[in-house]
Amino acid sequence: MDFQVLVDPSLPPVVPDAISFETGTTPAQASDRDLYVYEHHSDGFTAEHQGALTRYFEDLALVRRMPPIFATRSVRDVDTIFAITLFLNRDLVLVPGLVGRIAQIELAHRRGIAMLGHLDPYMVGFIRLLRGLFPDGLAKRELGVRINTACSWVRDIVTEGAFPAVAQLPRVDVLERGSGGFVAAETAGDLVEGWVVLFADGYTRGVIVGPEQSGRRKVVAARKSAHVTFNISLAAKLLNDVETAMGEPPSWEVKADWLFGPSKGSLLTVPHMLEVFLRV
Repeated sequence: MDFQVLVDPSLPPVVPDAISFETGTTPAQASDRDLYVYEHHSDGFTAEHQGALTRYFEDLALVRRMPPIFATRSVRDVDTIFAITLFLNRDLVLVPGLVGRIAQIELAHRRGIAMLGHLDPYMVGFIRLLRGLFPDGLAKRELGVRINTACSWVRDIVTEGAFPAVAQLPRVDVLERGSGGFVAAETAGDLVEGWVVLFADGYTRGVIVGPEQSGRRKVVAARKSAHVTFNISLAAKLLNDVETAMGEPPSWEVKADWLFGPSKGSLLTVPHMLEVFLRV
């Protein structure tokens, strides 16, 4: 039987005679066992729902008969690549190590950056590699080449534990430690990736800064989840008040469990920032 992978942003939510993977279906459609639908992104789904990849893997393992077409609107994330790999390589379902790999991918995909700290560092590097491999606007031919390459990597990882060359996470230096998992740290690398290192080391809240450049530092504060006591919304308000008083634009911005400092960097010193973060 010939298997076909169809990647098309104009696909309907339910693609006839195909496996519809993250195509925008509703929870009701995803639970309809007469349809081959695997979804957890569209309206009505939350991070609490079972991931599309996990459900797809379980159906394959339980020998559900599947259409010979795998349809998705885009290579949204690494879970899509793993699903395509399983679609093209059904024998991988029998490899015992696959279950753990899928669990790692699902944690990172559904729960976000905080969970990367719980993954094998090589898998973290691999996820970063894949996320940079599929930018928007790739020509159809190039997209097919990259999908084939990525699927080959996944097969090697699952069957042999062999990863492609991946970049390491940045070095992070701890400046201050506090109670309740609080940390202040510095890195010359990407600040969000620096937080992956801090989460892996057991820290759950705090702030990380970049090197000082012309008196400014880029800053990212974070908490691991909403379960962690750390009022980043209040911190943003207090810091923006200080920025305004200094004649700077109030551009500290909260995004879920993250607080991003001004894009051009803040003039505030680390001790001054800590006066705020240790109060919230």
